[in-house]
Amino acid sequence: MTGTKLKVPIINLAPLLVPGSSEEDVRATVADIGRACQEWGFFYAVGHQVELDFIKEVQHLCRQFFQKPKEYKRTVARTAVSRDLFNH
Repeated sequence: MTGTKLKVPIINLAPLLVPGSSEEDVRATVADIGRACQEWGFFYAVGHQVELDFIKEVQHLCRQFFQKPKEYKRTVARTAVSRDLFNH
């Protein structure tokens, strides 16, 4: 894939959050999310209304967590039982 530029899907979530969004816009956004998840497994969300300060705090906490020793991280690792709780 040398030289190939991949573009992660960017999806504006505003139609799902803003009252008064048209049904057409909502359906198109949902379809875009489905397509991105099937084809890419993820997408870049914009228009989500999450405050930048909150995003920065979560990033900070993630960095702190991943800097911890493996032994600590194993104490919070998902088990077969916890995976079953989240897999519907």
